[in-house]
Amino acid sequence: MADPEFHSIPEILEEIRAGRMVIVVDDGDRENEGDLVMAAAFVTPEHINFMATHGRGIICVPRPRPYRSGAHQPEGGLR
Repeated sequence: MADPEFHSIPEILEEIRAGRMVIVVDDGDRENEGDLVMAAAFVTPEHINFMATHGRGIICVPRPRPYRSGAHQPEGGLR
């Protein structure tokens, strides 16, 4: 397998601003895992399906405080 191609932070931010999904990875000496990330304003049901099917993790959605209800929803996102 070829080595992965990494992009600069400004390049990644431009991709997110353009509505594209990116993979953000941590250090290879740590967990060596990645997260699918995109701007919430561009998310469609197809994106959620892709994340659930291929990401196979927890899909987190940040919400402003006025829309949170009590202790059932952790600060880090919905589960």
